[in-house]
Amino acid sequence: IEAFRALRKTSPESTLALMGNGGHEFVGEGISLIGHRDRSELASILSTTDALISSSRAENSPLVIIEAAAMGCRSIVRDVGGMPELITQLGAGASFTNTEGLFQAMNSVAHESAAQRNKIRANLVKAAHLHYSPATIASSYDAIYESP
Repeated sequence: IEAFRALRKTSPESTLALMGNGGHEFVGEGISLIGHRDRSELASILSTTDALISSSRAENSPLVIIEAAAMGCRSIVRDVGGMPELITQLGAGASFTNTEGLFQAMNSVAHESAAQRNKIRANLVKAAHLHYSPATIASSYDAIYESP
């Protein structure tokens, strides 16, 4: 929230939507609370969102990063667990270790051109399908169980 409020000083048109439980105390200028959403609503939201931010302090490889990428939405994640590796494999997004790093990542996204943003979205969709489609995952499992 602190990083987003700093971002609003340089990009007052930026908005932040909080998903899940809690967060009522943060609602205010540019910050809304949208709570829980079903699968189709989440897909729709991600398809028009510039970045998913995961500030979790204890995650391994949350599926939501891949789901976001499949909808063309990059992720900005805390540098914990396997999240940075997902970002690297998908080819877009950023990781952060502190509030300043989060601000820098959000600021970078906020100041991209529409053409840059569209190119990143298209590349993310391709990368998500290349690395995480059901066929790709099934093939990976087959290789494990077929090896001598």
